[in-house]
Amino acid sequence: MITFISGCFLLICAGCKHDPATTVTPTNNAVNPPGPSAGNWIISLLMHHGTDMTAHLDGYTFSFGSDGSMTVNTGMDTISGTWETAIDDDQPKFIIDLATTDEMLEELNEDWFIDTNTDTEIDLSISGSHSHIVHFTKL
Repeated sequence: MITFISGCFLLICAGCKHDPATTVTPTNNAVNPPGPSAGNWIISLLMHHGTDMTAHLDGYTFSFGSDGSMTVNTGMDTISGTWETAIDDDQPKFIIDLATTDEMLEELNEDWFIDTNTDTEIDLSISGSHSHIVHFTKL
């Protein structure tokens, strides 16, 4: 009897096919990582190719709208853009797209891996790299 049940189980499993190259990206926001909470944020750390570039964005404040909009106030200009969260290859991502020619802000235009995501802190990296990271801190 155990041999019969084991044989049936093997036949059922043999009929299942999983393609590891297939990526399923949810379109339901309920399964996507939550976005940033309302309020103003600063960049408390920006590492680019292993170099600390945080001082270049000193005084910049970031605001994230619940509709996916974002603004950056540089102290002289206000720059608009968008943000979104998604799942890519089972990894939570934070995607930033700013309409800017500011070289440092252009570095933020990326699909970042989410390392930490709380009401007061968002830590992002590129592909788990320690040489490209961004830490947002809520004011």
